[in-house]
Amino acid sequence: MFVVPYFAPNLLNDRVALITGGGTGICRGIALMFASFGCQIAIASRSRDHLEPTVKDIERLGVRCLAVTGDVRRPDDVAAMVGGTADTFGRLDIVVNGAAGNFVCAADAM
Repeated sequence: MFVVPYFAPNLLNDRVALITGGGTGICRGIALMFASFGCQIAIASRSRDHLEPTVKDIERLGVRCLAVTGDVRRPDDVAAMVGGTADTFGRLDIVVNGAAGNFVCAADAM
């Protein structure tokens, strides 16, 4: 799938990453790349439908993947994402906050 000859194939073995927005787009690519180097992955999205195909693709790479639904604009959801990842894998080493911020909102409400 990915060929990056200058990194060791086991570069991220025994690491765990939480990637928000990891079901689609650029963050899906990041999740797949991390998984290709042995990283266990948790991906988060507001929509479960965005997560399931990516979970299958990551698991085909031979690593575990957790799908977590939630909205990064809600602190309780973020706590659940982080807590669920740590509970499932026993640790959390890497966080990529790539969830899209493409919503209409007044700046003072962010």
